[in-house]
Amino acid sequence: MRVFDLTGKAASEQIYAGIGVDSRLYLTMRHLLVVLVASVAISSCAQPIATRDGRVSGVVGGWPATSQGGGITPAPNHVVEFLPQSDGPTLTATSGAKGRYSIDLRPGYYVVRLVGFEVMAMLSAKDPNNFGKWPLVTVVAGRESKLDLIFDTGLR
Repeated sequence: MRVFDLTGKAASEQIYAGIGVDSRLYLTMRHLLVVLVASVAISSCAQPIATRDGRVSGVVGGWPATSQGGGITPAPNHVVEFLPQSDGPTLTATSGAKGRYSIDLRPGYYVVRLVGFEVMAMLSAKDPNNFGKWPLVTVVAGRESKLDLIFDTGLR
């Protein structure tokens, strides 16, 4: 729907008539730049897995979130260690603001630990075949493994 004034000109024509061609071009370019920046930001969030690597990702969180029980509260800034079963250095990932972590690793087997916690304080991520031990994750090239690390907050 177009709005006209008493002279018969559309309101949008009056607005653009007052700002000139250079200003209209500036506004158009500014809108295009905003769209471009947004699309780059969105595409950079989901990085592809390197051909030779695999990925491990998940959430670090605490349960219960409140003394009344309930959901899991995200735990930012927690360090997750990946200890290769073969020779190699221990690698780490840190959980972000929403408790999420992600790391690309060479294929192999890794023991996963949450720094600052004993395995018995964990509600998930225990190795079901070896009670009292940290989980062992298998990293396969081109694949993503999910492993959430949920600890007991002690709230009751």
